[in-house]
Amino acid sequence: MVMNFYYTLNIIFLLFALVYPVYYLSNFYKLGVVNPISIDFAVNFPVLLSTYILGPLFLLDDGLYDKYFNYAILMVNFSLLCKFALTWILLKLFKNSYYINNISSAKTSSTSISKKKLLQLSFIFLALFFLSFIGLTGEYGLLNWIIDPRSGYQYYRSGVGYWFGFSITFLSVSYVLITLSCKKATSVFYIFFSYVFLAYFLGTKGVILALAQYTLIVLWLRKYNNLSRIIYITMPVVFMIMLINFFSGHADVDLKEALYYFDHFQHSSMYYEEFFKGNIKLYNGEILLSNLWGLVPRAFYVDKPFIYGITIVNEYFWPGMAEQTITPAFGGPVEIFADFGVLGVFFSSIFSLATFFNTFFLYVFIKFIQKNPIEGDLRFIYLFIWLFAPYVFVIFQFPYNLIMLVIVAYIIKYCNIINFKYLKLAKI
Repeated sequence: MVMNFYYTLNIIFLLFALVYPVYYLSNFYKLGVVNPISIDFAVNFPVLLSTYILGPLFLLDDGLYDKYFNYAILMVNFSLLCKFALTWILLKLFKNSYYINNISSAKTSSTSISKKKLLQLSFIFLALFFLSFIGLTGEYGLLNWIIDPRSGYQYYRSGVGYWFGFSITFLSVSYVLITLSCKKATSVFYIFFSYVFLAYFLGTKGVILALAQYTLIVLWLRKYNNLSRIIYITMPVVFMIMLINFFSGHADVDLKEALYYFDHFQHSSMYYEEFFKGNIKLYNGEILLSNLWGLVPRAFYVDKPFIYGITIVNEYFWPGMAEQTITPAFGGPVEIFADFGVLGVFFSSIFSLATFFNTFFLYVFIKFIQKNPIEGDLRFIYLFIWLFAPYVFVIFQFPYNLIMLVIVAYIIKYCNIINFKYLKLAKI
């Protein structure tokens, strides 16, 4: 009973650690209740709840009182606490920096762009999406991929992962540019469903969820009325679309099977059980160093190993599955823990480069939009793409994500100079 009490506190603290940063940042930036930060949390909350609570509740024999599951949650709490401490320190430093607070003041004509040009550029990136998607479906076949995108995503991305990354990136950037070009907020709704239709064929739930989240942020930027009601409608609808995507390749629909969509912490519980029983030792950097193989496209080096990074742990539990591109995910910081233990979780969280850059970029961006419209300044459109574009660059490992951002920026920059006199598009 005593341990159950501590386990309950552990889960309550998790919910607090997820919610409090949203409250703190919203107050810090004086954004009100509905803002990009709270929208991000609200849209992702059903998935977070299912991953952290519902999945383990039904998939583990002891449910939420499984001791190894609770250790996994403890590591999540520890990591979230460290990252929040880093964010708090950074915001204090940024607030007192004259240079950072005036970084958006030097606007030049070379950074300006019209809404008409944004619309033209969106169609250019949409064309790049279609070309990339055709390249992605080469092995499985275009028609087969369209009929069963989930199977295509799961079993036929090996060797063509870069086409998958290009597809998501170009679709995402196209959606950002076309929504920024809209003169009417109502046009965003029609465009949203069109892009969800296209994203469905990529076979992954993440893109659909990110499209919905981004759309709400765009509506917030436009100060759309009744946005709160739209959020309440969007969350369950997007969640259902994700489940439809999951069952696209199944003859029968079993809702209990949907729980396996959220088995991340079941896998983490398995890992920590084996670790504390002494069956798995720390890898002491092998996972971190072997992640460098992620920088090598398989199409360029056919002998690239299938087992590297976190798949080293996967191979222990599911031998041979990584070679079939089936890699069940772990919840929480298992990857860094498996290398260096609790110290690894601490240092990777308190010195997180992702937290640093995202905090910095968000600070600069919000300071800018509080005084200026985003649509007319290319510099902040690039920043907006990095921060909020749906699922953009997620597939690309560092530094390829930065390289892709530079490529996208140069395409936009030089196409902004070109006069597309033959590309006349209707105003939306």
